[in-house]
Amino acid sequence: MKKTIITTMLVLLMIFISGCGQTQKQVPNYYTGFAGITMDFAQTMPPSEVYEGTKNHPNVIPIALEIANVGAYSVTNNSKIHLKIWHDGRPFLSGLGNYVGTNNIYDANLQLRGRSTDWPNGENEYLALGRILNIGSLSSLLKKSNKQDVDVFATACYPYQTTLTQSICIDADIHHTQNNPVCRNQPVYTLGAGQGAPIAITKIKSVMVPFTGTTKQTDLTILDFSGDKPVKRKITSENSQGVQPSFNIYIENKGKGHADVKLKIYDKDACDSEKGFLGVDKVNVSAAIAGVPLVCNPEILELQQNAYTTCYFKKGYIINSNYENLLNINVTYDYKDTITKKMTIKRLPTGLE
Repeated sequence: MKKTIITTMLVLLMIFISGCGQTQKQVPNYYTGFAGITMDFAQTMPPSEVYEGTKNHPNVIPIALEIANVGAYSVTNNSKIHLKIWHDGRPFLSGLGNYVGTNNIYDANLQLRGRSTDWPNGENEYLALGRILNIGSLSSLLKKSNKQDVDVFATACYPYQTTLTQSICIDADIHHTQNNPVCRNQPVYTLGAGQGAPIAITKIKSVMVPFTGTTKQTDLTILDFSGDKPVKRKITSENSQGVQPSFNIYIENKGKGHADVKLKIYDKDACDSEKGFLGVDKVNVSAAIAGVPLVCNPEILELQQNAYTTCYFKKGYIINSNYENLLNINVTYDYKDTITKKMTIKRLPTGLE
């Protein structure tokens, strides 16, 4: 008997130890942070100092960019990199080489995948370019001085997207008459970690607007979210009660660049570091619950201070029960970000002209 008990205990101990050794691998949340496409000039490209060239031997300035997509959205088309050297409102670029399309815009056509299981750190690319100084302009620039500081700009224009899936409570029991409701409405959802994009959804305010029918009508619809898919049931509104959920969605630009919904990425001025964005940032917002689209007003949101859009079910939809479900929010925009580096151009020593 003792032997049997000991054997059983040993077996149970082995099972326990075996179970402890099996740990589930956690999948990282890639939808965090406030960055999308990042850029940086490669070391010494452009250099801190260069000499002017001559008409017969123009000076080529080596420029290289390290570009990475560290956000959660993949950029697959319509991206653009614009390069220029600038001083006092005047460009100093010529001979843009084979890499450049029309209007002095470098047609990068980047295909950079965002962070995911296959690409945990996102995809990156190294662009090596060459630029030739405009000798005629430089001659006049260097007349009064043996050196001149200029700015090298690199501007990226690309489409991006911010997505959020938030668990919410649709609470029709606003007077708390139920003893054991499925859930209770949470008035505020604070979202401080970002969604892996420069435009961030920072807060959601949930309001259950009470509805009481007073006249008969045939276009009132009850939304039932109790099953796998939402069910719509037509009713008359007389003496019917429920709620019409409404969500104030707060959005901010957490990046260093600018956002617009109608940015013509292939337009010279739009992807210029000095032009293109003449007003406040704008984004396009859409939302849905369990595949049922919401009406968002405004749909195109200007990102002023404390900017938010209100999303709700279309007129005639009410809910008369408690459900937990997912609110899906989609924010789309074109984003433009610029980096710059100082460079000193020196006059050639006497006799080398």
